[in-house]
Amino acid sequence: MSRGKRIIGNSGIYHIIIRGNDRQNIFIDDEDRMLLINRIEKYSSELQIEVYAYCLMNNHVHMLIGEANEKLSKFMLKLNTSYARLFNIKYERCGHLFQGRFLSNPIENDDSFRKIIVYIYNNPEKAGIGNYDEYIWSSFQEIIQEKESNFTRVKKVIELFGEFDNLIECIRKQLTDNCMDYESKYRMNDKKCCCLIKKRLRINDPGELKRMDIKELKKKLKLLEGFSISQNQLARLTGISRGFIRKNMVSN
Repeated sequence: MSRGKRIIGNSGIYHIIIRGNDRQNIFIDDEDRMLLINRIEKYSSELQIEVYAYCLMNNHVHMLIGEANEKLSKFMLKLNTSYARLFNIKYERCGHLFQGRFLSNPIENDDSFRKIIVYIYNNPEKAGIGNYDEYIWSSFQEIIQEKESNFTRVKKVIELFGEFDNLIECIRKQLTDNCMDYESKYRMNDKKCCCLIKKRLRINDPGELKRMDIKELKKKLKLLEGFSISQNQLARLTGISRGFIRKNMVSN
């Protein structure tokens, strides 16, 4: 099946997501994270693309970029191939590092821009790996200092919220309803989800999970963290209560 045509917006602003192949980690150490940040800086400067925000998670990366319509694919090609090549050399590996092509969603108004900013900066807390204001692998550290870096357009971000305190208030309230709707576009349908569960957990049917003992079930759920499966979907396909799933795995 051919890939759907990428949606090109009018504003030139996009929320970008890149994921590790089969949801594998794309960073092993902090040196890797600095390498990707340096690559983002290098190619955004080279192609005159504006970077408003970024957040590096373990197996995926979020970016909000602008002035990117004609240069979007070129920027992402340079970024992904450069980083993957250096990563493979460092760890003596071969093959694809990233999963398919990058995901992009055009941002067409200030309200959507603000909601995506809040969503990006809440990612570490949502994943349980750090508070938004303490997590060092996002551009929020520059926001705290209200400092324009060489490539992150911090001042524009603060201006769109009116002032710094408004941004903090929005992040704390986690005003991400529309962002969740956006994220849900990339959820797998039930058929693909069932195939993933069976392959990843090496079982014949998702329903087998509810018949496992608690200790084994918890181990299995951990193997599904980081995949685009909602808690409701997982509960529906496996027969496990949503409360148990929410308690025993990082929210997806």
